[in-house]
Amino acid sequence: MRSLEPVCTEDFDYHNHTILVVDSSTDNLYVSVSYLAECGFQVLSAKNGENAFSLANTEQPDLILIDVMLSGMDGFETCERLKAEPMTRNIPVIFMTGLAETDSKLKGFSLGAVDYLTKPFAQEELLARVTTHLKLKDLAENLEKKVRDQTQELVLANKKLEHKISEANRIASALRESEQRYKAVIENSNDGIVIIEAGKIVFLNEKVLHMFEYEHPESLLGRPVEDLFHPREKDRIRQYNRRRETGRPVPEQYEARGVTQSGHRIYIGVSATRITFQDRVAVLGFLKDLTRHKRLEGQLQQAQKMEA
Repeated sequence: MRSLEPVCTEDFDYHNHTILVVDSSTDNLYVSVSYLAECGFQVLSAKNGENAFSLANTEQPDLILIDVMLSGMDGFETCERLKAEPMTRNIPVIFMTGLAETDSKLKGFSLGAVDYLTKPFAQEELLARVTTHLKLKDLAENLEKKVRDQTQELVLANKKLEHKISEANRIASALRESEQRYKAVIENSNDGIVIIEAGKIVFLNEKVLHMFEYEHPESLLGRPVEDLFHPREKDRIRQYNRRRETGRPVPEQYEARGVTQSGHRIYIGVSATRITFQDRVAVLGFLKDLTRHKRLEGQLQQAQKMEA
């Protein structure tokens, strides 16, 4: 290798990278180690494969330069062992050799080497090959770190989303249970229940249908509430609802005569209050059928008169 002044002028952090140089030739080892050290690298050296393998496992260099023709365990075998170990398999290996045969280079690449330097080589070439592969290694590690960080962020975001979904499902389940309970109470109530908006019926339970002899809710939904009452009661019912919706004083409980779909007259006890329904002002009314009570009351009065 020709001896030249270091040309380490690139924007590269040489000092934070460690290189292991493995060469059985003392002279070649000295030249390579000296040049790389002058560039600012942290440099380790070994003269055989066993020492190189041991150093690589204990020191974890960023890159390994290894001569193919080593005594004992040659460079190929050393590389194979390094790539078989979890601690060293990701360290880039560059072979240095005087062998120019294609088969030798292919064998080195098949064992996991990233590059080949054919002796004799210039120091500029050595530096270029080393820095290129160190940059690639740094880039890969940074990319892996970003992927790990983003994956971790995604995992945390997924956990938060799963928690929100779980909480939303819990709330939805609680709302469904609450809705079912209220529905059971409303549908099994002994009183008819209506909600009135702007004077028109927007909700009613089954009891209202039964009380006024209707079969389907659609027969009453959207109709003025006074349609349920005797013609002589309509104005009173209409005025009560208007006053109640505007917040003016009005009786909360009163009696009125109603008319069923078949034309029968019934007596209704009304209890009504102003509410907010679907963010709008409405009236909630409870209707109790007093017809039987009124008849019994009339019969009692008649009996008392007869007795008198």
